[in-house]
Amino acid sequence: MDVEDRKSVLCFLALTFGISSVFWGRSFGGAPLNSVVPFLMWTPGVCAIVTQLVFKRPIPNLGWRSGPLRYLALSILLPLIYCSAVYVPVWILGAGRFNGSFLARAFPLLPLALVQNVFFALGEEIGWRGFLVPALYRVRGFAWAGVASGLIWGIWHVPLIIFGGYSAGTPAWYAVTCFMISVTAMSVTVAWLRLRSGSLWTAALYHGAHNLTIQGIFDGSTIDTGWTKWITTEFGIGLTVATVAMSFYFWGRRRELPSATRA
Repeated sequence: MDVEDRKSVLCFLALTFGISSVFWGRSFGGAPLNSVVPFLMWTPGVCAIVTQLVFKRPIPNLGWRSGPLRYLALSILLPLIYCSAVYVPVWILGAGRFNGSFLARAFPLLPLALVQNVFFALGEEIGWRGFLVPALYRVRGFAWAGVASGLIWGIWHVPLIIFGGYSAGTPAWYAVTCFMISVTAMSVTVAWLRLRSGSLWTAALYHGAHNLTIQGIFDGSTIDTGWTKWITTEFGIGLTVATVAMSFYFWGRRRELPSATRA
């Protein structure tokens, strides 16, 4: 990493984790998650824009162009595919019970819910995939862009999982382990989409669709029968296995990515 890139990445991370600690503290103090999370999710994006200004870099370099439609569509479809691969077997095998009435009630609200989820996801993705992933890719290659950014992304969530009530009810050690592995694996996929398309909108759409699909659709449509949450949710082994498999697929396609100088 050259000096300028190192300074900009360190500046971004220091700002992001420093400001995030304010919102983590509010959550630890008992503030409801829904009053903290919207501001927390926009912290990486605001800090990325500030970093660009501090280092006199153009804001459009964060990847605002729409990119090819096929990658935008793929970004929305992927969460539906891997969540189906986790939850449908759970319902069939009786590890969790399908709640069709919830899905029927929620279905008319899905378009608006997707817009809302993408809006908040965009706040994170301006930082993680708009700024951080291309910076790491330019200087260290795809392994750093995918894996290292994923580890940072996961660690950023850990305080809320352990102390802020962001969990499914399984033990913290289990929730953090599954979450860190799945988020790091997802980051490989999202980094590939971002770099291949040249657009941070693929990351925002993926992130928003993931949150809506797993939290808003599949979790709500699943009745716990005892061990269900150990397999499902963002903190279960099912998502961990599915996202790791997906990451290997996109890792195998890393040669399709543009050269680092174009990132």
